[in-house]
Amino acid sequence: MADFEVGDFFADRYEILKELGRGGMGMVYLVKDHKTQKRRALKTLLPKYAANRQAVRRFAREVNAARRINHPCVVKIYDAGEVDKILYYTMEYIEGKSVRAWMRERKKNTGKAFGLGSTVRVIGMLCSALDHAHKFTIHRDLSPENVMVTRDGTVKLLDFGLAKLDSMDADLTRIGVSLGKIQYCAPEQRIDAKNVDHRADIYSLGVMFYEMLSGKLPTDGTPLTQRVPALPPEVDAFVARCMAENPEDRFGSAAQLGRALKLIFKHAMAMQEQEGRAGVPAKPIAPPAQATPPEFSPLPGPQSAAAPIHPKALSKRPRRPWRGFWTKLFQPSPKL
Repeated sequence: MADFEVGDFFADRYEILKELGRGGMGMVYLVKDHKTQKRRALKTLLPKYAANRQAVRRFAREVNAARRINHPCVVKIYDAGEVDKILYYTMEYIEGKSVRAWMRERKKNTGKAFGLGSTVRVIGMLCSALDHAHKFTIHRDLSPENVMVTRDGTVKLLDFGLAKLDSMDADLTRIGVSLGKIQYCAPEQRIDAKNVDHRADIYSLGVMFYEMLSGKLPTDGTPLTQRVPALPPEVDAFVARCMAENPEDRFGSAAQLGRALKLIFKHAMAMQEQEGRAGVPAKPIAPPAQATPPEFSPLPGPQSAAAPIHPKALSKRPRRPWRGFWTKLFQPSPKL
């Protein structure tokens, strides 16, 4: 692995300021780009990738695809190449914490997992990012470690498409993917990581949704509402559809998942408001009369009528009262 010291230069352009981290694929440094005079994050990949021609071609293809992604919730990739048999790329430097770090900090300080509101906000932003990015590539490595939250509350998705490099080896536990990461992989990805589509990312979002709300991975089949009884009953069907073993049974797109997620949150707020008025626990709102998939019954109303999430929607002022929540980071409703 190529290690650099503070003050070293890489590619005659990037000055190493400090090490940010290291993982199964390589090292990450904070650097100063002397060409643009801006701070960037530099990721150098393990020498084994540069030594494999197939990996080099795949790296170039995936980086080029990732560079086409232009979304406020996806970390921007700027430069990429090979220097002294080291593959590298530079990306937007994010000052913040990973969702994993937030989860650990919250558990340490409160002993609890995230509330529904905070979880819906993070997963909803990821749905918006994925809906745009899936036009170009697939992430393949969604997990709380690869999602950052900045100081102003923006959610940023890292390492888009680059996990495909690890699919050169059929044994995911041997190159760059730990046993913990495998828990986020769809069943078909564990069997043949090379040939998956965007629905593998849908599966990973379901795992993240479950873990953020319960603090546990969905490994034993326990329904989410059994771990967190205060949640709306339809979250169990939502998780089941996200994590369906057959990709055909999952949500067809990140946008569709995002719409279902908003309906769950809207339902939860309606139940809480009803409970507040009556002073007694509210009954679940009845599902719509029209036919809906058996594995997911959302709020009354035509689900198909909801407009897809547009990337620019995150920067616009919310027009619906219940959407106002999305402007506040990690502020769950009092009873959820």
